[in-house]
Amino acid sequence: MRLPWRWLTCSFLLAAIAHAGAPPRVEQYYYLYDGQDPAYASAWVLCQVRWSGEGTIALQARQGLRRWAARATAQREGAGLSWLIFEAGSLDSLGALRVVQVGSGPRRTARLPAPRMTPDASCWLAPLEPPRANELAVTVLGRFRSATLDTAPPLVPGSPRGRWVVVDEPGLAAHPELAGSLPAWLLDGGRLVVTQRGRAGLGAELSAHLSAATTPIVGLPGVHVAPHGDGWIVDWPAAATASAEQWARLDLALPVRPAADNSGVGVGLNQLAALFSGRPKSSLVPLVLLLVAYPLALFWAGRRNRRQPLLRRWLVPLAVALAATAGFVVLAETAFRQAPTKVLVHRISAESNRAVAAMETTAVLRTDRPATVSHRALTARAETRWSQTAGRTVTVSALGQTQTLQMPARSSCAVNSQDLLQLPGTVDLALRVGDRRISGAVHNGLPWPLLGAWLLTNKGALALGDVAAGATLSLPPGTTVADQDTSRMLVDLVGPGSLSNPDDASRVPIRPPSGDTVLLLARLDTTLRGAQVDGTLPLSVDLTLLQVAGPVAVDGAVRPATQTSHLGDQSGLGISRMHRLFVPRPLPPGTRAIRLGSEVFWWHQETNEGPTDLWLPAEGRLEPLTEATMGRLHQPVQYTDGVLTVIWRDQREEAAR
Repeated sequence: MRLPWRWLTCSFLLAAIAHAGAPPRVEQYYYLYDGQDPAYASAWVLCQVRWSGEGTIALQARQGLRRWAARATAQREGAGLSWLIFEAGSLDSLGALRVVQVGSGPRRTARLPAPRMTPDASCWLAPLEPPRANELAVTVLGRFRSATLDTAPPLVPGSPRGRWVVVDEPGLAAHPELAGSLPAWLLDGGRLVVTQRGRAGLGAELSAHLSAATTPIVGLPGVHVAPHGDGWIVDWPAAATASAEQWARLDLALPVRPAADNSGVGVGLNQLAALFSGRPKSSLVPLVLLLVAYPLALFWAGRRNRRQPLLRRWLVPLAVALAATAGFVVLAETAFRQAPTKVLVHRISAESNRAVAAMETTAVLRTDRPATVSHRALTARAETRWSQTAGRTVTVSALGQTQTLQMPARSSCAVNSQDLLQLPGTVDLALRVGDRRISGAVHNGLPWPLLGAWLLTNKGALALGDVAAGATLSLPPGTTVADQDTSRMLVDLVGPGSLSNPDDASRVPIRPPSGDTVLLLARLDTTLRGAQVDGTLPLSVDLTLLQVAGPVAVDGAVRPATQTSHLGDQSGLGISRMHRLFVPRPLPPGTRAIRLGSEVFWWHQETNEGPTDLWLPAEGRLEPLTEATMGRLHQPVQYTDGVLTVIWRDQREEAAR
């Protein structure tokens, strides 16, 4: 009897295809960068996948001939959409990508084509085609991306401040990935506009923020705003029918301060966490001892048993081999066993008189047995980087509030997380600095004491000791700073008895600030923590450090932070540039003038060009700025609420009109 091989083969193939099921369907996939040169920009891969919800879905990447590694994962119950997001670096570093779904059946894979490049722009969320107001907003405020709540991705870190999100569609709370990233995005300088249609289903947290928007805008009836962190939330029911001039006025009325960059100063977190975790014991020592002892034992046994019967000559080396192997196992599991440990070091970086702070957490994990650890960040917008060592090094960057990592036996892992939070108070530095002299006051507006506090300048350091909650520490004139003693500073910051060997403190760098900044370093013994790591690993250290940067006047002047944006030709101002100058608020003691470092704010005699208008926020209007009134830019009294807005119109465009 001949078997129908062709029919059987086709049946098996069809059954396998039916059992495997359809691969996960990629709805959106693009490469998001911040509008700079894509080769150098901060970039993210965003992939929206529709899948059955069975098991786990992962976005995997492969570089060259290396094996596939998961860069982002997601889990959900039931069918639906999931976002997979990871930081990719530059375009040149992006290799092959695929989406893999692992469930109860076989693994299903979908390869991804080359991604589209999309600048990080503002977003208008509407259920249908965007209204005319979107077109006006594009012309006035720059590039907008039209999206619905189903297609809008979560807001990734690193996007330029001052971007807009217009919620013109009900039901935002039903999209937790997007809604969860909005509060942290607001803290980081976002501007959220909610229309009448977008109020429904906004969610409890954002609705509470929206109810606080009670401050009216001069010249914009029916518009109310409220600051939230460094950003703004806007209650504008009629935003969908607003004119270009109204959008331009709103843009002028809502300045967003540029982000402070103090990442290169202060205590080195990675070195401090490594100091607490100790040096790992080498797992090669027992193997080296075995390789040395085994030939010596065989040589000795052979010399003793040369004249013995053949069986005995074989039994003795076998016994030596078994004894050496047993000794190797005993040494590896006792004297050279890697003790499991978990070290968490948090650093809160803030500016003087400001409650919005950056939270950085460095965790060092070591395990001797297979372990599963979960990393929980403060917000859904947290950025987490894993660097795992287990025979090789694998670095993974992910976005999200919870990340899970499988650690094999005898492995270590370093986790770095960056997040934002709003402190329940501020630390205020009102100081004068001249060479090695320092005077003024330090006020602790936090509900916790500052322990082991130090002041650090570019000339030296000054020990402050403990500053109680709500207390003010005065530094009289004539106080001087001493040369920086890194070991003493670190012992005070981490607490007495925390370092087993204080001499090792010299391995941890403490970098001083620039000449126009004073840095306060202290320890917080509080429940305020950054990211946490759950699992079976025992907690060895959980330390929270506070770092506050305060500006000082150099020769009686401060240099403002600047931010430049563009207004479109329908704004009522023509094609123009908007320059915002931000100064510390309040001004440092001894400030007599504002030092403008860029020539863009000076009048050019040859071309008769320069800043043309000055925005007066209290009156809601622009005032012409001429060469005779340019001196107002250097007067501190002109900086209402710590900001001055200057318009520079395109003179050639004005002449053409």
